[in-house]
Amino acid sequence: MLLCKKSLLITLILFPLFFSANKSTAQNINTIIIDSPKGIAGNYQIYPAVFGDVLTVELSAECTFVNDEIEPITDACQVPNLSINDRIAFMDIGTCSYGEKALNAENAGAILAIICNTEINGGPIFNMGGGTIGNQVSIPVFSMSYNDCLTIRSIGESTVFTSQLMSMCLPELTPQVIWGGLTGEGDFNGGINDWTVDCGMDTCWYWEADGYAGGSFTDNYIFSPTVCNGAMVFSSDLLDNGGMFSGTIGAGTGGCAAPCFGSLISPNINLSNIDIDFLELKFHQHLPL
Repeated sequence: MLLCKKSLLITLILFPLFFSANKSTAQNINTIIIDSPKGIAGNYQIYPAVFGDVLTVELSAECTFVNDEIEPITDACQVPNLSINDRIAFMDIGTCSYGEKALNAENAGAILAIICNTEINGGPIFNMGGGTIGNQVSIPVFSMSYNDCLTIRSIGESTVFTSQLMSMCLPELTPQVIWGGLTGEGDFNGGINDWTVDCGMDTCWYWEADGYAGGSFTDNYIFSPTVCNGAMVFSSDLLDNGGMFSGTIGAGTGGCAAPCFGSLISPNINLSNIDIDFLELKFHQHLPL
């Protein structure tokens, strides 16, 4: 949570909907840092798919956009002809499944696939499943937003570029931040800290060190810019039925029968010495579709 002069920013992730059997205690890889060339150097957010390998360690590698020589040449719906051996392969959404394009890149020697959203201004692709052949993919697969890919492809489609993949805390820091930018100011580093929880029954919000949210629908990691500090989770199906059942079977056996109510309450913030005109509330959430 960041408190800003003229703006109050709260990052809150609720009910992440992902389907995966993979679980790791390592921090999520959420960032690719492009080192060179200078024109596209910078940090870019990436989002893991729910198929393929789970990347749990930092990785440095060369990158390139695929070229399968059939329009659109960058969708990897055919095995790419341009050399991507031992490289991170960037590719676009096409007419084939995510699993098919990732497997084509893997068969051409790629060590990791990054799939670009082609919807204008679209963000990273959430719930990116592998389709019928996703279980054959053994390399890590990530997605990236339209705008970030647009920036990178301006140079990256015609050259090989270098990068590092890692886990980073990326809070929304601006010159207007007056609270939340320092360790101990509202973060979840090591636990709930100064926040409080008010539950309708025995349980509701709970803290997870690695941001993992359990349940039949929420079986994956919360993708938050500050997940390296841990995260607060409210998993509706896990709380209602233990995440093991569907429909009305097992309802109420998870400790907080639906509808389950719970509040996550921030610490008191003293603004008496801060000159502000107004505050704006902003939050991010994932909700069931």
